[in-house]
Amino acid sequence: MRCTILILTCLSVTLLSGCAAPPAPSRSVVPSSRPLEQKVMAQQRQLVDLDATVQQLATALATTQNELTSLRREVSLLKTPLQNEQSVPAVTTTSDTGSRQPSATDTYLQAFSAYTAADYSAATSGFNTFIQRYPRNPYIPNAYFWNGEALLAQNNLEQAVEAFSAVVKEYPEAHKAPDALVKLAQIYAQLGQTSQAQQLLHQLELKYPKSSARKRIPQTLLDTLAQ
Repeated sequence: MRCTILILTCLSVTLLSGCAAPPAPSRSVVPSSRPLEQKVMAQQRQLVDLDATVQQLATALATTQNELTSLRREVSLLKTPLQNEQSVPAVTTTSDTGSRQPSATDTYLQAFSAYTAADYSAATSGFNTFIQRYPRNPYIPNAYFWNGEALLAQNNLEQAVEAFSAVVKEYPEAHKAPDALVKLAQIYAQLGQTSQAQQLLHQLELKYPKSSARKRIPQTLLDTLAQ
């Protein structure tokens, strides 16, 4: 009897062990592609930002090169003496030093040198003196233009508009007139008056279609007006 029970018990254990659930198959670990996708997207965003930065630097460089070209042209012209200085003759001062009042050439050069040295306040003062003393001098349009640039550098937009407008209205044949129109358009665009800025560029296209200023309109200005 005991042998029979022992045999049955062994059979039961054997059967139960055979019916046990098979072990779960091991899952192979598949790496998720999400981190890689996120990294790629981050790199794409960085490339877009980098491209925008490059475009901004290119625009700034073009503007700087344009300014440098204008300055070089100005310096080249100044190598020849300014003429027609007789509008207000130089007078001898009564100071102990006996120094004479600077000529038109000296007055203009001092103001222009101050501008190139980024001493915009002194440049404004010098150009105003030149304009007041020598109103018939052929360099008056240039004096108004560079005075406008000096005022613009000081963020004096109202007086800068007056200076550039003087070039456009009073000296439309001056070689600085097209550049003055562009400067006015930039100021009005900065002030949010895009309609006025567009009118000025249209005027530039009509009156000075072959001017270098028309070919050098800053891309930032065009982008602003296109919005």
